[in-house]
Amino acid sequence: HKVIEQVILFLEGKTAPVVHALRSSMNTAADNLDYEKAAVLRDQIRAIETVAEEQKVAGSKDENIDVIGLAIKDHFAWAEVFAIRHGQLIGRERFTMEGTADDYPAQVLGDFIKQFYDTASFIPATLLVQHPIEDQAAVQSWLSEKRSSKVHIRVPVRGAKAKLLDMVAKNALQGIEERRAQWFSDSAVIEESLIELQD
Repeated sequence: HKVIEQVILFLEGKTAPVVHALRSSMNTAADNLDYEKAAVLRDQIRAIETVAEEQKVAGSKDENIDVIGLAIKDHFAWAEVFAIRHGQLIGRERFTMEGTADDYPAQVLGDFIKQFYDTASFIPATLLVQHPIEDQAAVQSWLSEKRSSKVHIRVPVRGAKAKLLDMVAKNALQGIEERRAQWFSDSAVIEESLIELQD
């Protein structure tokens, strides 16, 4: 959950406590001679500092963006939607989907976007996603019609937005891992109960 808290602080513009926490973890790792972990944390610190600088330069405070992270494991899918309005994180929603084992990511993401924005009270001008979605042009037209102005679905490959999306995607991955662990735990309990009943 520390990762989630750090992402939220970061999106709220509070980079100092995030960097401080990462530096502390990096120093602990180095003290424990875990240099590989320390190097990963050092790279995270640099990435956050770079994004913070780029956000200032890009003037993203005027932008309204939804950042959508998707993770798929086995027959589960987990989507995270971070709503950024005028450069500030104002909301975070998460959704789980089952029965996605035979679907590919572009299809799952496209279906999710259609379902989510069909009832959304607000549609921002930009959606950031990890990869192009199925029927992207048609979905963009549909969203633009609902918003009454142009909506862009973008796949950022570099810069502050790409790093932002990467953080939300990692958050989704963490969420699905926890959900799967819970599901397997519940399944084991149910199976154990059924065996006891048979005995």
